[in-house]
Amino acid sequence: MVFYANLKPMSKEIKVESSENKGLYELAFHLVPTVGDDNVDKVFDEITKMVEKFNGKIVSKSEPALLNLEYTMEKIVDAVKSKYNTAYFAWIIFEGGNVQELHSEIESNKNVLRHLLVKTDQNDGIKAETVASILSGDQKEKVPVEEEKEIEPSVVDIKEVEEVNVEEEKTDKDKVDEAIDELVK
Repeated sequence: MVFYANLKPMSKEIKVESSENKGLYELAFHLVPTVGDDNVDKVFDEITKMVEKFNGKIVSKSEPALLNLEYTMEKIVDAVKSKYNTAYFAWIIFEGGNVQELHSEIESNKNVLRHLLVKTDQNDGIKAETVASILSGDQKEKVPVEEEKEIEPSVVDIKEVEEVNVEEEKTDKDKVDEAIDELVK
């Protein structure tokens, strides 16, 4: 959304960008399994309404599906730490909206175990049920695998190759990977 402001009479209109972000976003999330099969659709609808509350226009979504988590996740609600081995997985793709406020609202929701909110450039999501099935190991053998390509060896004159100290020549990507590894530990 763009706001227009006239600073002085007879002056040119000046566009002032609002705090809302334009573009396509995907919100993927796990709901705690304690919401149960009876209430999971209600909680999913509440999150969908949250997206709309912050001016997001829903493009597509996938209903929650129960999956086994790869590792135990913890969530602290009202000073009580709970551990979960399963969760309901769902996603919503939407246009625009105030993603910072949406992120804060989702983060404070006691029914959301984890979430990821990213800007995307395409709407090609697969059903959450399919993702849950794949992640739970039910369809691992059915997932298409790209064929390996054979790499042809190349001949290099050894005199032309310099010795490089790998520790000294770390790229930005290597530094980022190391930082991520430290955070995961």
